[in-house]
Amino acid sequence: MFKIKIADKVFLINNIYNYSLHYCKNYLTHEKEDFEIFVTMEDISYERIKSNKEAELEGIEAQPFSNSYLEYLAIYRKIVEILLNYDIVLIHGSLISMDGIGYLFTGKSGVGKSTHTALWHKVFKSRVKIINDDKPLIKINKNKIIAYGTPWSGKNNLNTNTSVPLKNICFINQNITNAVESIDKKQILFNILNQVYKPKDKKLLVKTLRLVDELIKQVNFYNIYCNMDMEAAQIAYKEITRE
Repeated sequence: MFKIKIADKVFLINNIYNYSLHYCKNYLTHEKEDFEIFVTMEDISYERIKSNKEAELEGIEAQPFSNSYLEYLAIYRKIVEILLNYDIVLIHGSLISMDGIGYLFTGKSGVGKSTHTALWHKVFKSRVKIINDDKPLIKINKNKIIAYGTPWSGKNNLNTNTSVPLKNICFINQNITNAVESIDKKQILFNILNQVYKPKDKKLLVKTLRLVDELIKQVNFYNIYCNMDMEAAQIAYKEITRE
């Protein structure tokens, strides 16, 4: 077992395999736990079934994931559902901090979120820090939105154990030329909900919807149309900061 601190909460993890401990090493703590997480073989089987169904829907071959990797996913699912009670949601996307301001790049799977984030890092260098490249946590208060890094950060395993005020959420769209447009907040609900973790529990789902509504009120939203040139990051930043 081991303890990690995620989004200012401490979790005691009763793990079966060592995979999760390895990936959580930068989040280890000796502080007193707020919650205890147990993962069973039934939880692992659930993750395998879910992964296979998602592959089927996407028309791709199901991956033979190991039990240790599926335990890693199951641990995060349990953490995320606990944190919903503390106004914290998971949004699928690549999160960076630039000059102390958070930018979350999201969109359909495979659209190029990580590629675009990498362009920002190449162009702006030390001004940019990658906080989480896949599954960051977002705490939604009435007066501010805070985004957190976590050890669950996609195939590139890019994350930083820190937090940043989230100001901008950008939807990535592949395009030949580069352009940015602001999105009317009345039109954003469906798109952002597609990227938010939605629990099966009805009460938690209702809470999630309320939190997303508050998020929409406070954050700026953009469509970014981009190619893979360095110019894509330069134009995006220029247009977003022009607002």
